[in-house]
Amino acid sequence: MARIRAAVALALLGALIPGSWLCAVVVAVMAAWWWATSAGMIAASWTALSIVIAVLAFLLSRLIQREQEVPGDGVVLLPRSDVPLWKMVRELAATVDSKPPDEIRIVPGPYLRLTERTRRLGLVSGPRRLDIGLALLVGLTVGQLRSILVHELAHHSQRDGLLPVISHRARDAVLRVLGASSRRSLAGWIFRMYAGLVLTLEAPLSRRQELNADQAAVRVCGRIDTREALREMSVLRTVWQCYVEEYIKPAAKAGYAPVDVFDGFRRLLLQHRQETAELRGVVSEEQPAWWDPHPPLLERLAAIDRASDSASPTDRRPASMFLPALASAQREVEQRILGLADRVAVPWEEFSAIGASEKLRQEAAQLFDAASRLRGQPSTLEHVLDLLAQGRIWELAALASDPRAGRTEGTPGKALRLAAPTPRQMALVRRLLSSAFAVAAVDSGIARWRRSWSGAVQAISAEGVPLPVDELVAQVIADPATVPLVRDALRRASRAARVR
Repeated sequence: MARIRAAVALALLGALIPGSWLCAVVVAVMAAWWWATSAGMIAASWTALSIVIAVLAFLLSRLIQREQEVPGDGVVLLPRSDVPLWKMVRELAATVDSKPPDEIRIVPGPYLRLTERTRRLGLVSGPRRLDIGLALLVGLTVGQLRSILVHELAHHSQRDGLLPVISHRARDAVLRVLGASSRRSLAGWIFRMYAGLVLTLEAPLSRRQELNADQAAVRVCGRIDTREALREMSVLRTVWQCYVEEYIKPAAKAGYAPVDVFDGFRRLLLQHRQETAELRGVVSEEQPAWWDPHPPLLERLAAIDRASDSASPTDRRPASMFLPALASAQREVEQRILGLADRVAVPWEEFSAIGASEKLRQEAAQLFDAASRLRGQPSTLEHVLDLLAQGRIWELAALASDPRAGRTEGTPGKALRLAAPTPRQMALVRRLLSSAFAVAAVDSGIARWRRSWSGAVQAISAEGVPLPVDELVAQVIADPATVPLVRDALRRASRAARVR
């Protein structure tokens, strides 16, 4: 039944453009007949309808050409026989009776995709391109990488006949066109409705294909590597997203980059082994989107457990063994695709500190700006402490929460007439004060930054103990008389750090 539904879906895809033009021709013939027999409103209506249908057919034809725009960028890996990655891909393609890709591109993230530049919505094949992410090579073993490669290559194997291969190509092509179409255009809306019908009809066969591809991976690479690869992929995507958003982008904005982006990613994975182990233990029960043919992860893992295991041993070698041969491609990925060409390269420890502190420095600057508006002149942490000692926390909280307040009202040094701050404003000023204390501690040398993969940042002492900045903030807010004590403690610690 799944094959029949897929065949109907492919027939509908093949008939979309010819059917649209045929409909336009039939309506035009009817218009011509009405003009020949009795010209009038009926003939004009048929003519207008034929023009509308012809325009829609033309727009649909133009839209469908977008399927050849395979998304993504990468560095082309030349297909030389001495490149280990090319050799492995060709060997695995032969094991599943699949044609090897025509091109391999190296991309940054933890992704591996085999796409095809098809025509006529996937019904006509084209050149194949395999995208391999450097982050995968950092985070996977060779056995896990082989398992994912086999899974992708099995989608293009004709062992189960030609229909599943064409169906897989067609689904990818339809999704590419959907991604390129506009919801506001009439042609895009029509295609979305049509594509929804096609993908729904084809879904059972694609779902079966995904399970069959998992079975192929088990036959070639073994059950252990296949199971671990499925779990590891979701972990690597989570950690990579955190790495880019919380480390790479803030530091790049400040003009810095790590000496080796992917060595930094490796260090992040090693530093937070416990957190990633907890992520591996969580199996999502979330149902995939309606257009995603992948079964839920629990179902896939259960099917893998039922499959006949391979006799091949588990390959625990790190997939990073392929990186030395990709050194030039890695540099181009870092400079061109990640946009780090004009950044200052620094060691990982310094880079991590820069990225970690950027957000906290922005929060400290927000607090100093509020103090500057309150005092009428540029302010630092010393001036903020003076305001706290004067009991002007309310004014500071109100100004910190509203960047426009205090710019034209009030006299420098005099209290502003502001309403009592809300709990949200007080929570904001506490956070800004904590950031200012932490930044001051790190800049003075008495602390350094430490952060988890999830993005939480702490200032820790030389002994690795987190500084009690939140407790200090609570103390000076609750009792302004303690401000001098806090100020003196910070100064003494700073002098001691300089002596060391």
